[in-house]
Amino acid sequence: MTSQHSASGFTKLYNHLSSFVGDGSRPHTSKKVERFEADRSKDTLYDTLSRTDGLSHFKKIVDQSPEMVNVLKDSSKKLTLFACTNSGIKSLNNQGATMDAIKNMDADDIVAYHIADGVYTTQDMKYRIYYVNTLQGERLKINGLGIAYPKIGSRHMSTSVNTSENYEASLFVGDIMCSNGVFHVISNFLVPESATSTAI
Repeated sequence: MTSQHSASGFTKLYNHLSSFVGDGSRPHTSKKVERFEADRSKDTLYDTLSRTDGLSHFKKIVDQSPEMVNVLKDSSKKLTLFACTNSGIKSLNNQGATMDAIKNMDADDIVAYHIADGVYTTQDMKYRIYYVNTLQGERLKINGLGIAYPKIGSRHMSTSVNTSENYEASLFVGDIMCSNGVFHVISNFLVPESATSTAI
């Protein structure tokens, strides 16, 4: 997926995320356990996102991309959505390189990277390492080898600070079946490798 948005669009999204995570002066320390409802078989992926507690920040990011909203509402699609928790987005204040990378992306690309083309359940993810194609155009790593819960995403090298950032996300709640795919709740925000390679 190739973005056609202006730099002002990037700035708007970055500022929106910054409003969630703060200035980074202190880490997010909330230990509140977020609860999710898993019976959404008659709802679309977007309906499920809208009605699930603990995902409001991610939904606001999705809502900045009318194109992706329409995709998630399309009942003819068969997709997998990885939705980041509010606490996962708030914790971005501890990952400066991540925020640098997000400056180079708009809502379409960020949201599309959280959507895989096809339906992938937790059973599909177990016992192996493989890659799925996202609507953003890059592949997303799934690591279910030798661990209880699959890891989503990869560790990328940030050229701006020459350190490895952890962009892996743990699967918190999986297999929420929707009318147009499957919905998973993940711990961390996903950032494409191409974005981290251009961080400055």
